[in-house]
Amino acid sequence: MTESLSGSQNPLSAKLSHVLGTSYTDYGVRAALEALSEQFTPTENTPNSRRQLRAALELQDIQRSGALLGQYEQVITVSRLFDPSF
Repeated sequence: MTESLSGSQNPLSAKLSHVLGTSYTDYGVRAALEALSEQFTPTENTPNSRRQLRAALELQDIQRSGALLGQYEQVITVSRLFDPSF
């Protein structure tokens, strides 16, 4: 008693329809795709580099956050020169 799945009930079909129905004119989607394309050049598009994408993006995020915190620390240091209670 097997019941076949229709196209609308098949999870793969639903996911494929969702992906194909995505509008790439949306600014957020376009910005994300452009950011991803900066990570890869045609010579670097290998299975290993694609697997390492998340780690590379997380490392960049950590480095940028660290740089921001360093700049914020400088602002606090200068502010304390003018107001020691800061």
